[in-house]
Amino acid sequence: MIHRARFLQTAMWAVVRVLVSAAVWLMAGLICDGGRVATAATGPSAPTPEVAPVAVRIDNAEGWVGQRMSVFIELRAAGSFSGTASFDLPQLPGTTVLKIGSPVVSTQQLEGDSWFVQTHEFALFSQRTGVVRVPPFPVRYSKRDDFTGPVEDTVAQCPAFEVTLKRPPGSEAVPFLITTHSFQVSETWTPEPGPADFGAIFKRTIVQTSQQIPGMALQPAPASAEAGIRVYPGEMRTNDSLQRGEFKGERSETITYMLQKSGEVELPGITYVWWDPKTETLEQTTLPPVRVVVGPKPVADVKEPVPSQWGMMAFIVVLIMGLAVAVLQRQRLWSAAEAIRQWWNPPTRVAARALREACVRNDARAANLAWMQWRALQSTDYQPEKTLADAVLVLQQSLFGPTPAPWTGQALQDAFQKQSPPPSQPAAAALPPLNPAAVAER
Repeated sequence: MIHRARFLQTAMWAVVRVLVSAAVWLMAGLICDGGRVATAATGPSAPTPEVAPVAVRIDNAEGWVGQRMSVFIELRAAGSFSGTASFDLPQLPGTTVLKIGSPVVSTQQLEGDSWFVQTHEFALFSQRTGVVRVPPFPVRYSKRDDFTGPVEDTVAQCPAFEVTLKRPPGSEAVPFLITTHSFQVSETWTPEPGPADFGAIFKRTIVQTSQQIPGMALQPAPASAEAGIRVYPGEMRTNDSLQRGEFKGERSETITYMLQKSGEVELPGITYVWWDPKTETLEQTTLPPVRVVVGPKPVADVKEPVPSQWGMMAFIVVLIMGLAVAVLQRQRLWSAAEAIRQWWNPPTRVAARALREACVRNDARAANLAWMQWRALQSTDYQPEKTLADAVLVLQQSLFGPTPAPWTGQALQDAFQKQSPPPSQPAAAALPPLNPAAVAER
């Protein structure tokens, strides 16, 4: 009986263990099947799309050569903005990109969330024909992830963008063209041109105004004239304004002409050409040339000195006193002469150094300005060698030509270095002062 009872107890425990194991396996299967059903029903989780920190918007990507092409760059942030954004705009041959006005802040729904958007307007002007592409460039701005969080500096890449420009018919020979429906130019002379003495000075102030074109994008006044007239380019000033929603640009320049040739000379005329997109006509206006009759070059009236015994004695006394002062103050005089020698830089040397540095940086605009300044300091009969003249022509075509190409300054630097005097030699003579009489009085 005892053995039978133990056998029944062992059998019951075995049955219980089997039932428990079966229950455990059944529960595990149900859990796994439920997980697979849930996965099949929902599918894999989709990645959250990212919002680009910088975007570009161009409402109209087709236009004319010299026309203002509006480009809007949008900076995005989850919170508020802080400080001022900066843009490392690339330099493109024959193309100018200018910042217009102040940014506008708004909110947009992007990928299901509300974002702050700071919109900056730029104006693109180009003398190139066809597709003008602006490559990506860095943008720096500061933002917060919310309204009260810490300020975070952000450096992002503005995506590349492009516009397509076509040249107006009949403008193929125009070196510089703007596109606008309203353009005016005026000039004033100080003094009024008329018969003048040798060495006389005339100042010509030219003011250009145009709708939708900033002053920086208007045509620079040419700094050239016939032989015997020295030209001093003046500083350019702009005065852009926004009146009743209409943008107006103004550019003012003053050119100074010094007459250094007797007889009849001609102060050059200047022609401005623009394309009217409303009437699709090529317009032009010309500031007329001015003829001036210049008197003969004055000859100094030199009289023979009358020998005088007292004059000779006074000269000897002054000479002895001067030598005595020179001996006593020789150290101070030597220091002063050494300081003058070290710090004195003629304008030609300054202009030549600026030209070489601009060539090393491949900065076409700075190189063209330095070349114009250096060229204006040379004598009236100076003519550059062919190699240098060709290098300057390539530089100017890259800035103002109808189809400019990227410019490097190595060729201009080499040609200029071969023709210009080395640093150890004295530089070319500086331009004479604009008012020799005042300098002589001082």
